Amino acid sequence: MDPHARAEARSLALHREVLARIERNPELLVAIRARLNAWRADPSKPQPYAAA
Repeated sequence: MDPHARAEARSLALHREVLARIERNPELLVAIRARLNAWRADPSKPQPYAAA
């Protein structure tokens, strides 16, 4: 498998695992949203990442 395809497969696997964890525990979204809001409010955090 070429390196790009391997990296893409790994990324998809990671996203599937994140989705599975959120589906098992929807309350995680509350913590995720709180963390994003805190990042957006903190000017020392890179804002493009906080806004994504």
